[in-house]
Amino acid sequence: MCLAPLSLVSARRPRFASGQEGAKTASAGSGNSGQHNGNGTPGNGDVLHKIEQMEEVVGKRMYRGLLKSTARVWNPKDIQDPAIQVKVLAHLQAAERGLRRAIAARERAGLAAFAAILGSLRLSSLDQVDNLKTLQAIVVALEATRSTK
Repeated sequence: MCLAPLSLVSARRPRFASGQEGAKTASAGSGNSGQHNGNGTPGNGDVLHKIEQMEEVVGKRMYRGLLKSTARVWNPKDIQDPAIQVKVLAHLQAAERGLRRAIAARERAGLAAFAAILGSLRLSSLDQVDNLKTLQAIVVALEATRSTK
């Protein structure tokens, strides 16, 4: 069982908890994501930049998995359609929320339950998850374990 990569994910949490990063993202995201700017061209630069920033937040495997499954590309700069860029960003943000929920549920359920759930999915670390469906299954199982205690 390899829990070292999870500590890296946990180490990122205080940055979000401080409110500074979240406030910056919220104010930047409320203006132009997926909408048109004054020149009639999509504001894709903001969305593309946010997508690229999410690699560090959700981890390389989840990032690549969502890019591949949602946009069928390896590099976000290859996404030409603004609607698909917005969709990829939404999936990455959902992954970020899911990872936070998984970490919180892991702390409540305990490492033994967490390891058992990962083992049942043939995973040894949360960093091996590359899609939202598997992440959701982990979160639901962890939260169910916690509620039965």
